[in-house]
Amino acid sequence: MLAARIDRLPADEKALLQMLAVIGREFPLDLVRRMVGSSEAVLDRMLSDLQNSEFIYEQPDARGIEYTFKHALTQEVAYNSLLIEQRKVLHERAGQTLETMFAKQLDDHLDDLARHFSRSDNVVKAVEYLCLAGHQAIQRSAFSLAASYFEDALARLKNLPADTERSRKEIAIHTGLADVAIVTSGYAAADYESHLTSRHELAERLGDATQVFYSLVGISVLSAFRLELSKAREIGMKVLALADRTLDPAMQLEAHGSLANILWLLGDFVGSREHSEKGISLFARSQRLPSGKEHMRAACLFYESLCTAALGFPDEGLRRSLDFLSWSRERTNPLPLVFALNCVATVFLWRREGNKALEHADALLALTAEHGFRNWHSFAQIAHGQALALLGKTDEAVADLKSGLAAFESTGAAVPGWAYSALVFGCLAANQPAEGLRVAAKALQVSDQTGDAEAKPELHRLRGELLLGCDCTDTAEAETSFRTAIDTAREQHARLSELRTTMSLSRLLAKQGRRNEARLMLADIYNWFTEGFDTADLKDAKALLEELQARPVLGEQR
Repeated sequence: MLAARIDRLPADEKALLQMLAVIGREFPLDLVRRMVGSSEAVLDRMLSDLQNSEFIYEQPDARGIEYTFKHALTQEVAYNSLLIEQRKVLHERAGQTLETMFAKQLDDHLDDLARHFSRSDNVVKAVEYLCLAGHQAIQRSAFSLAASYFEDALARLKNLPADTERSRKEIAIHTGLADVAIVTSGYAAADYESHLTSRHELAERLGDATQVFYSLVGISVLSAFRLELSKAREIGMKVLALADRTLDPAMQLEAHGSLANILWLLGDFVGSREHSEKGISLFARSQRLPSGKEHMRAACLFYESLCTAALGFPDEGLRRSLDFLSWSRERTNPLPLVFALNCVATVFLWRREGNKALEHADALLALTAEHGFRNWHSFAQIAHGQALALLGKTDEAVADLKSGLAAFESTGAAVPGWAYSALVFGCLAANQPAEGLRVAAKALQVSDQTGDAEAKPELHRLRGELLLGCDCTDTAEAETSFRTAIDTAREQHARLSELRTTMSLSRLLAKQGRRNEARLMLADIYNWFTEGFDTADLKDAKALLEELQARPVLGEQR
C-alpha cells in the first residue's frame, strides 16, 4: 500500500521523498535545501504536500526546521524503491553536503558521514569516516559499534590499491580493533593478538618506527597477561629505549606504564613504583593527555599506589589510591575509573577493611558490567569474593572467587598469583584446607615456571596456615613455608607481607615455647614501620608483641 501511494506521487515529489529516505529518518531543512536543485518556493511546496499526505511531518529543533518520517516503514519503502546505483549517488551527495555544511564540526557528524560514504562508491571516503567514527565510538565506550565500523572499513580497504597509504589505513584499523578486543575479549585474547600481529607486521614492512613501538607495547602487555614474563620484560626494556631516544613523553608514558605492570608481576615493587612515578611525572595532573593515553597514566597511578602500600606504607598507599580515584572521576573515559576502583578496593583488602573493600568492589562490578570490560569484571569478582571472605561470608566468597578466576582464564590469560592467593585466602576462611592447599600448590608451580612473584610471599604464608589447619601437631612444614614467605618478602622489600607472615610464624614459635625468638623477630619488623598503626595488621602485631613480652617462659631470655 505504501509503495502504491509513493508511486502515485508526482515525479518531483517522489524523487524528493526517495532522497529524504536516503538522508535518514530525520533530516534538517538546511541539508535538504543544499541537496535539492529546486528553488526554495518549489521545495517548500513539495515538503508541504508530503506533510499533507502524511509521509513526513515537521518537528521543532533548536538548530532550525527539521522533518522526520511519520513511520519508519515509510522511509524503508521509499528507500527500497530506488535502484542501487541511484542510492549510491544520493548517499555520496549527502556525504559531500554534510562535509561542506559542517566543515568545522565534522566530529559531530561522523556517524552520518560514515553511513553515507560507506553506502556510496567512494571507498576512500568510506574508509576514512568509518575509521574516524570507530575511534570516536571507542572514546564513548560504544565498543560493539566501534568494532562494526572498523570491520566494515577493513572489508572495504581491499578495494583500494595495495600501496603505502592503504597499509597506513590498515594499521589504523587493526589498532582500533585491538583496542576494542582488549575491552570485549581481554588482554590475552586471540583476537587481540591477531590484530597486534597484523599491526606489527605492517609497521615493520613500512619501516614506521612509531607504529612498531606501539605494536610492541601491545605485545608486551599480551605477554604479561599470559605470564610470559621474560619475553614481556625484554620487550618492555626495548620499548623504553625506543621511547627515550625519541624524547616523546606520550611514548615514554606507554613504556613506563608497561614496565610498571611487568615488574609488579615479577615481584619487583621498587622497580614497578619507580617506573610508575616516572610515567606520572611526564604530564601534570591537570594537563590534557594525548588521545588514548589516559589509561596508561591510570596504570601508572594504579601501580604507584599498590607498590607504596606493599612496600610498607599502607596509609600513604591508601591516600594515593583515593587521590587516583578522585582524578579518575574527572575523566569522561570510564577506563581510568575502572583502574582506580580496583586499586582502592585492593588497598582496602590489604588493610583488611572488608566493608570498604566490598563497597568499591560493588561499584567496580557495576561499572565493568555496564561497559562490557571483560577482564576488569573478573578482577571485580575476585575483589568482591575476597571482601566477602574478610567479612565471614565464606561460601558466597569462594563461589565468587572461583567464578572470577574461571572468567579471567577464559580470556586466554594465565591466572597470576594474586588471583590464586585470593582464592586460597577464601578457602582458609571457609575452613577448606585441602582445597586451599591444592590451589596454593598450583599457584606456586605457576610461579616457579613463569617468574610470577607478586603474591609469592602470601601464597607461602597461606600454605603454612592451611597446613596447620590440617594437622596442628605437624608444624615443621608450616614453619618452612612461613620462613620461605619471610625470605621472599624481604627480597621484594614487601614489608606488609613480611609483617603478616612474621606474625604467623611468631604465633607458631610461641606455642612451641620459643617466645623470645618470636618476640625479637616480630619486634624487628614492627619497629621498621613509621605509619599505618591503625591498620589491622599493625594493631595485631602490637598486641602480639605485648603478649609475648608479658609472659616470658622460664629459661628464655626476655
